[in-house]
Amino acid sequence: MDSIALTVTNIRLPANDLRALKAVAAAGEKSLSGLLREIVAGFLTRTEKLNENLFRDPLWRWGDQPIGTGDSSLSQKIDGVLYGKS
Repeated sequence: MDSIALTVTNIRLPANDLRALKAVAAAGEKSLSGLLREIVAGFLTRTEKLNENLFRDPLWRWGDQPIGTGDSSLSQKIDGVLYGKS
């Protein structure tokens, strides 16, 4: 591993999950910590790619007022707009 500063943490896992993770780590000739770092790195990479793709969708780039009504309080008055109520 690169010379990245590591932080100690404590997590609680079901005993059977911990046994399974230890077995996977041993089979791959890794430490449990190393395996968990790989799992976390993979998760974060997938999440980052998901977020990048999500915000490429034009739906998410509309801005604060996607429809130029000029009335920033329109959402607060929606019943009146739709049903003619004041």
